[in-house]
Amino acid sequence: MIPGNYVEIYKILQDHSVDIEIREEAGSGWVSVLINASPFLLLLAFWVFMMRQMRGAGRSGPPSSA
Repeated sequence: MIPGNYVEIYKILQDHSVDIEIREEAGSGWVSVLINASPFLLLLAFWVFMMRQMRGAGRSGPPSSA
């Protein structure tokens, strides 16, 4: 697989009699978007988890003597 903007590579391959098959790229679809976004989603989920943990730890103050 070669990106379409490398014209020089196509010329080199044709000069060396290499068979070239050109196909359209498959549609990206939702699965590809989710796979590409998964690191950011995991980072966001971890950040939310840490913020909730810190908020919960901030509530516990010194014990009250009654």
